[in-house]
Amino acid sequence: MLTILAFIQHLPNPCCTEVVTAPPSDFITACSEVSTVKKVALLESEIPVFKPPLFTLVRAIDDLDIIPLPTPKDLEVVIVRPNIEIKTADSRKVVKKRVKIEKMTQQSANLGSFVSSLYSEDYDLMSRSVIDQVVEPDRAVLIPEFDKVKMISKASGSIAAGISGSGPSIFSLSNNRVTSNNILDKISDHYNSMDIDFDGFISKVNSGGIKIIETK
Repeated sequence: MLTILAFIQHLPNPCCTEVVTAPPSDFITACSEVSTVKKVALLESEIPVFKPPLFTLVRAIDDLDIIPLPTPKDLEVVIVRPNIEIKTADSRKVVKKRVKIEKMTQQSANLGSFVSSLYSEDYDLMSRSVIDQVVEPDRAVLIPEFDKVKMISKASGSIAAGISGSGPSIFSLSNNRVTSNNILDKISDHYNSMDIDFDGFISKVNSGGIKIIETK
C-alpha cells in the first residue's frame, strides 16, 4: 500500500506527525513548532523520521523509497481541528480489516489520478480524485460533525475535503485565499453554533518539509 505525506507550512498547531495512508483524501500531515520528532508510524511499522519536501509518495517502507511530487503553485489548505483527542490506535480499530477488491481498484485509480492532478495542476481532476472509499467512512464517526463540515466545505468552494491522517483534523483544499477564507469562516460558524471548540488555519503547502519555526 502506498503512503502519501505532505507538510503544511506555518501552522501554530503542535499536533506533530499524524499517520497518513493510501487513500488520497487521507494525505495531509500538519506539523510545526516541533524541535524534536523521533519516529513516524507508517502502516503499523516504525521508521526513523525524515523530512520529505512537498507532497511525497512513499513507494516502499521496508527498503524506504521516497518519491517527491510537485505541488500546484496556487494550492493551499484549510485545516480545522476539533479540540478532542483521537488516538491513532483507536482510529485504526474502527477501520475494517477486509476491503472488497472493487473498492481497492477504485481507490488505486483515485490515487493515480490525484498524483496526475499534481503534475497537471488540474483542480477538477483533483476534486474527482480525492475520494476515500476505504478509511474515511469508518473514521468519520469519531469526528464531531464531520459529514456536515465536509458538506459545508464543498458548498463553500473547496476542491476537496477529508480527514487529515487519523483525525480529528479535517482538511479542505483550495486554490485561492478568498475561497480558503470563505471555507474557514463557514466551518467556524457551524462549529460555533454547535458550541464545539476548535482551531482553524490556512496555509500554503510547505516546499521545505518539517522545520523549526520557534524554540522555547
